[in-house]
Amino acid sequence: MTKVLMGRFLLRDGKESSRPSFFKFETKDRATCSHQVVAVMVQKLSHVKLCSAIISLSRGLLVTQQVGGSAARPISLAELLSDASNITDTAIARIVSDIVGQLANLGTATQDRFAVSSLLWRWHDPEKIKAACLRHDVGLGSGAIQLLEKLRVSTKELWVNRQSCTHGDLNATNIALEAVEDGYRAYIFDAEGIHADTATRDLAMLETTLLLHQRTSPGQSLVDDCKSIYALGIDVPEYVHNDNLPPLVQNSLRLIREIPELLT
Repeated sequence: MTKVLMGRFLLRDGKESSRPSFFKFETKDRATCSHQVVAVMVQKLSHVKLCSAIISLSRGLLVTQQVGGSAARPISLAELLSDASNITDTAIARIVSDIVGQLANLGTATQDRFAVSSLLWRWHDPEKIKAACLRHDVGLGSGAIQLLEKLRVSTKELWVNRQSCTHGDLNATNIALEAVEDGYRAYIFDAEGIHADTATRDLAMLETTLLLHQRTSPGQSLVDDCKSIYALGIDVPEYVHNDNLPPLVQNSLRLIREIPELLT
């Protein structure tokens, strides 16, 4: 079990409190991996600040500190996406730019040949995908299952941009936002099992988790609200404002549309 809390240290002799810090409690096995990951992140990204890493017989504690110029409590990208104010209109492009730049700093991307089957996400279980298709009334005749099964056994090789180090768990809760005069600055943190992977895997993870992990209502993901943007294929169309959609959906659509703009 993992638990992350935010708080401050109280400094001695009336020196008041520290900047906001993140306290991550985990089991010993998970903590060992987390401590190794953050050690790499500290070397890669100037904004990652490690305060303490302690492991006991059964538990682990990892303490990192908020970055940026403000001592105010940061918010996550997940919180901003539910904001109904106009600030998100201009903030999202800058946020995505920050994220893309920091991901690039994690490692160098070079081209190499890989078998198609080796590029698939290891958690793509055909049986679970079939169950999801039935759950969302997609049916099994859409071709998605058949395509996945063909890709899993394909020996064809492709030239692919492979990055030497990736985040591994990029989602809206692992992106901290600092309020600045003209919007927000974004900082990625809390990586998971960083490793070499395709250069766009982290951004694909962010896009997928925006759709699957966020909820407009209990039990209702953004899949139904956003599926129309994929109707013509993988190219996301221009964003068109729709007052009938909740802010979470509108802002998520803006962010998803912004990602390929910065990759072209």
